[in-house]
Amino acid sequence: MSESPERGSLAELTAIEYLGNMMSIVSDQVSVLTALMNQYSPSPDVEKMYERVRSIKHRGEGMKIMLMEYLVKNSEVMMYSRSYIEMVRTIDRFIQHVDSVAYRILIASKNNISINNDLVTTLQTMIGKVRQQVNLIQDSLQKLTTHPRKSMEHVDEVLKLEDEVDNIFRESIFKVYEAYSSSVAGLMVLKDLIEYIEELSDLLKNLGEEIRYLALVRTVTR
Repeated sequence: MSESPERGSLAELTAIEYLGNMMSIVSDQVSVLTALMNQYSPSPDVEKMYERVRSIKHRGEGMKIMLMEYLVKNSEVMMYSRSYIEMVRTIDRFIQHVDSVAYRILIASKNNISINNDLVTTLQTMIGKVRQQVNLIQDSLQKLTTHPRKSMEHVDEVLKLEDEVDNIFRESIFKVYEAYSSSVAGLMVLKDLIEYIEELSDLLKNLGEEIRYLALVRTVTR
C-alpha cells in the first residue's frame, strides 16, 4: 500500500523544520571536518579551518536555544515533545563532538604530530561514513510526516553505517597504540581522535532511533 502524505500538527511540523535546520548546520560542520582531515598537515591552514568549525558550532548552539524554547512553549500540544527534545540534545552533543574532533586535529598539527597514511585513510573512511549518516538523517526527517516507512528505511541504513564505523574502530584502535607507543602526546591525541569520531557515529544512531520511533507511531496509528 502506498503512503499518503500526513500533515501532523503545526507544532510538530515546525519542530521538524527546526530540526532540519540544525541538521543543515551539522552537515556544514562535517563538510569542514572532512576537508580538514583530507588536507591534514602541520600548517597554519589547519587553525583557520578549525575556526570555521568553531563558527559553525556557535550557529548550532544558537539554533539549539531557539528550538528548545519553542519545544517548551509547545509541549502541551505536542504528544511526543520528549522525543523532539531528546533529538535536539543529541544533535547538540554531536555538534560539540565535531568540535572536539577538529580540536584534536589542531593539537596534532600544532605539535607536529605526523599521522601515518594508514591512519589518515582510516579516519577519512570513518568520517565519510559519518557524513553518509548525516545525509540519511536529513532525508529521514524530511520524510517523517509524509512517508514514515521510507524514513525508517533511511534509519536502517544509518544503523548499518554505525556498525561499519564500530568495526573499523575496533580494528584500528590497537594499531594506534602500536604505531604511537613511543610518543605519549601522539598516542593521547590520536586515541581521542578516533574515539570521538566513533562517538559521532553512535550519536547519529541514537538520533535515528528517535526518528524511527516517531515514524513507527505514524505507521501504526493510521
